[in-house]
Amino acid sequence: MIGLILTMLRARLGRALTALALAVVAVAAAVAGPAFLTAADRSVTVNELSRAPASELAIEATSSVSLGQGRDQTFESTAPALLSGPGLSTVFAAEFDAYLKGPRAVTTPRLVFREGVCDHVQIVSGRCPIGTNEIMLGEQTAARLGVHSGQTVLERESIQTKEGPTPVGPPAFLSVVGVYRVADTSARYWADHYYFDASPGIISGTGHAEPAFTTRGTMQALSHQQERQSVDALLDPAALTSQDLGVLKASVFGATNRAKAGQITASTAIPALFARIDADESALREVVPLAAIPLVILAWLVMLLAVGYATEIRRSEVGLLKLRGTSVAVRWWLVLGETTVAILVGSVLGYLTGYAAVAVAARLLLSGAGPVTPSWQPLRWAGVALLGTLVATVLATRRPFAAPVAELLRQVPSRAGAWRGLVLEAMIYPVAVAAVIQLRTNPGRLTGVMLLAPGLVVLAVALLAARLVAPAAGWIGGRALRRGRIGPALGALRLARRPGTARLLALLVVAIAQLSFAVTLSNVAGQADGQRSVVEEGASTVLDVGGVEVGTLLNAVRAADPTGRYAMAVTSLPSLVKDDAPTLAVDSTRLAAVTNWLEPAGGLSAAKTAALLHPSVPAPVMIKSEAIGVDLTANELDQATELDLIGHLASADDGSTTVVNLGRLLPGRHRYAAQAPDCRDGCRLMGFEVSAASSADFDFDIVVHGIDQGDPGTPLDIGLTRAGSWRTPAPTDSAAVPELTPGSDGLEVRQKSAGIGVDAWFLPVDAPYPLPVVSTGRLGRSTLAGLDQSAMPVVSAGIVTILPRLGDRGIMVDFEYAERDARDVGPATKPQVWLAADAPAGLVDRLRQQGLSILDRHTDTAQLRYLDRQGPATGLRFHLLAGALSVLLALGGLVLIATVDRRAAGQLRALRVQGVPRAAVAAANRYGYLGLVLAALVLGPLAALVAWLLTGTSIPLFADGVQVLPPPLWPHWSPVLLAWAAAGVAMTAVALVSSRIISAGLDARRRERE
Repeated sequence: MIGLILTMLRARLGRALTALALAVVAVAAAVAGPAFLTAADRSVTVNELSRAPASELAIEATSSVSLGQGRDQTFESTAPALLSGPGLSTVFAAEFDAYLKGPRAVTTPRLVFREGVCDHVQIVSGRCPIGTNEIMLGEQTAARLGVHSGQTVLERESIQTKEGPTPVGPPAFLSVVGVYRVADTSARYWADHYYFDASPGIISGTGHAEPAFTTRGTMQALSHQQERQSVDALLDPAALTSQDLGVLKASVFGATNRAKAGQITASTAIPALFARIDADESALREVVPLAAIPLVILAWLVMLLAVGYATEIRRSEVGLLKLRGTSVAVRWWLVLGETTVAILVGSVLGYLTGYAAVAVAARLLLSGAGPVTPSWQPLRWAGVALLGTLVATVLATRRPFAAPVAELLRQVPSRAGAWRGLVLEAMIYPVAVAAVIQLRTNPGRLTGVMLLAPGLVVLAVALLAARLVAPAAGWIGGRALRRGRIGPALGALRLARRPGTARLLALLVVAIAQLSFAVTLSNVAGQADGQRSVVEEGASTVLDVGGVEVGTLLNAVRAADPTGRYAMAVTSLPSLVKDDAPTLAVDSTRLAAVTNWLEPAGGLSAAKTAALLHPSVPAPVMIKSEAIGVDLTANELDQATELDLIGHLASADDGSTTVVNLGRLLPGRHRYAAQAPDCRDGCRLMGFEVSAASSADFDFDIVVHGIDQGDPGTPLDIGLTRAGSWRTPAPTDSAAVPELTPGSDGLEVRQKSAGIGVDAWFLPVDAPYPLPVVSTGRLGRSTLAGLDQSAMPVVSAGIVTILPRLGDRGIMVDFEYAERDARDVGPATKPQVWLAADAPAGLVDRLRQQGLSILDRHTDTAQLRYLDRQGPATGLRFHLLAGALSVLLALGGLVLIATVDRRAAGQLRALRVQGVPRAAVAAANRYGYLGLVLAALVLGPLAALVAWLLTGTSIPLFADGVQVLPPPLWPHWSPVLLAWAAAGVAMTAVALVSSRIISAGLDARRRERE
């Protein structure tokens, strides 16, 4: 029996090889999904690690140790043990601010001991410190101090006073034994301490202070009162895999809990990293099955169709076996044997091929996936695919065994069972409708039948269209026959009469549709990634800045980029209420040159928006002396409350604020004056405040006659007699505001019941008031929180669709005017500097020289790369692979059916005997197969279009579920057309080869008869 099976395989080698190839593709398709998921898990984990800030890669425990009463060793001895765990390595560090004096200059770097530091720096000269009183300096610090290896520097502890860094304590001489540089200052080892981008801390000279590294013994020997100690439990990225994620989570949570129990302050953002990885992997398991499951089912359908074709051709063999009394088991073995052997061999090859295909795809499409190795999950899916293929084979061969001998020997299959196919097809349509409804109405995860929705829609459209092709082919054939075109007529009529034409066409349509849908979805996702990266970053490059005053940030950026073409200061405004839209203050004069502004945005360009945010206003009142004076008459004063006149000034140099007390208010007309030494180079008058010496309700009536620059002979023209030149703050529920009345003698300021603990303000108008804003929707409020965290009246200047960084929900104001409208400003909230794409390379260094501390750097290209490697985008790459495999399956089915037709071309041979020319018969074959391909190329994109319209918008594109703006509805058509054309060329070539196979079969039979 085995020999007979082998003989059958040799006799029908082409059919066996095609069945083997289909089994290879079927099992490879089943293996590809889980194997791709394993590789994609590693890829998205590497992607999240690449974007994780230092706080998400370490548990940080800190302690400030006072050394005045002796050295406390508790933290140093207990914290490392508490924070240890699987996947975590601890690093102890201690530091204090030091004063170093060299031959050229002095500087105040951080003097740091950090475990293992020499393994993470590059020694430029000298060696690493190992003994007492030895230090290693940064390359820039050594050059600034004018020292090199072998020289000494003077060291003292440095403390911060009003005058700046001040040396204290006894001096010590330290030997400089090495000079270092750091290649990657953002490496995991440095954790979240900002060693290399802290505030400059320079007493003399220019440049940036790097830490000076030393030994623990030196730290203990040097005199200092305060020491900052830390233990960083660093997460090992090599241990962060999908398999070990649970172990690492338990290790991190255990370490933080032990630290808390040991009363050690520890903080970490590692759970946020874990959450993003979980979201990525969850999205992968939603997106990949959308293509993997239909691909496996399609492989089974191809096998069912192909084996069914082959079995129908062998009806006479089964009839003869029945007629001769062969047992049922033998009949099954003889019919299934050759196909089963081919499937079993193909399954083994398919398992290996699936891994090979995923390995190639991972190398080309996935970053950081690493080698693809066999695992248990793909093996189980390979078994499922093999079982499904065998079941499809048995189902395809069952009908001849149930038919009587007479019917099997007729050579014409019965059509009595055609209704069964219609019933099965009819069952698909309600299931597809239910899947689509569930997909579109369920905002949560994709589960169950939702994963089949796109594939079911494609299949339903393909089956419905295929049912219409046979009547259309019959009409075309009859029309061609009446016109005497024998070849096209025979091809069309043969398609119309063959029972398997509809199924074969449906297969081709599904393959084209799957590929078109995959390319469409991937292209739309790519567009969405690009738009989100552009909007979220706001500019080509975004620099996160350390703590800085509002005015200092604005002035430093303008000083570093006086042209206004490359850099823009940005800060966030606080919220008055929880539901306030996020608000950004931007230096709008640079908006058009720097930002990523999407057009159109509600009809407003960046330049138009800048003009609306920054209208012309009076120049600010400037004090350019070291003193300020006010000529004032107090008509009414609350005798029970002592009131002071306070002046608020902002430095024109760095934006820092200066508060001066001009004196206690007295009845009658007096001149009040105060020194303002910081205003030698100019200060902007922010406003005046009448402040009570004690917390009490008060009222007053004063007239301001004039303001001068410390000398009555230098009065300022500040519009005290003009209406609209001065204003009061926005009223609040807890306090009233003064009444301002300009008159011929000056500005009258009258206050009735200011409120307990509330001061009265009056300010010059040097900015629009209310402040104009541009928002992404109707403003809905007349006030927002200002830079001074108090209510700021605003007015809508325009509405746009999208704002940089804020997306489709946010408000934008002008930075300079928001600062002028504030009574008092302090540190900026989330300060940033946005850089244009063509910003010069040295601009960041110039920003540092202006005193800004650059903590982090983001780019829109890096954000795009990050989004493109997240779970959904990574999963969509499998859709492209699945689309290509679908086309391969269709091509394999087409070839197998052609090999079957080569053996079953009796009707065409009969036509040759009746005198039909060989060219006409060959044309019939050619037109028949080309007609199928042409119909598939027309109907396939139509099926993909229907599936896209019904399901495309419900497929997740981002792991976090955030969409800053609606994704594009349509793809760029060029990649879709290119994929469609490539599939069309491949199918056309196979169709032509298939027609030649049948023609060759006819010629072979003719030669046998001769």
